[in-house]
Amino acid sequence: MSDLFISIGELLFKLVTTGFAGFRENRKSFFETHLEPIHVQMSSIHKDYTDAFKEIESRLRNNTRPTQELLEFLKERRRDYESERTLARNLANELQKIRNRGLSDDNWSVVEEYCKTIVNYFNVGNNMDGVSGFSWFTDFLYIVERNCRNERRQDIWWTTSIGGCDPHQELLEAVQAVRTDGLPKAYESMAKQYAIVRARLL
Repeated sequence: MSDLFISIGELLFKLVTTGFAGFRENRKSFFETHLEPIHVQMSSIHKDYTDAFKEIESRLRNNTRPTQELLEFLKERRRDYESERTLARNLANELQKIRNRGLSDDNWSVVEEYCKTIVNYFNVGNNMDGVSGFSWFTDFLYIVERNCRNERRQDIWWTTSIGGCDPHQELLEAVQAVRTDGLPKAYESMAKQYAIVRARLL
């Protein structure tokens, strides 16, 4: 997954650092060279994310320990979070450079909006409460790995009552929120903006 994320970052940087010249010259070619490949990869990423969250939810419901593959997925998402912050910052800087060069075409503005929806998509699973500034996956991964290493400890993965709180239910609700609401809405927003860009440039 991280490789896909890095590839998306490279495509976005190529788009904003060199693609704007092609945008002026041939918009159809620009779309096919830059935007279409990004959309194809984002569709693959969305499927992977959705499938993984679905499995996490299933294991929480069935009180089944997470597999090593799921733990690796969580680790990759934590790495993605760090990359997402860099991507968002650098993308904003590059887009500002293009605006400073006088490219004010209305069609370019929809390209900018599409780029922003991609960054927003990657942020959905990492800030699940909408408030905290840290990666939700960092805490989640710590809890899961800690309890998987020591089976004698009360396991938060399926414990339903600790000191009056319900960490199992909280984890389940957080995962459900991302799978059924956060990711679908973020992908829908991105797909909608992609359709607008496609209609404008083709």
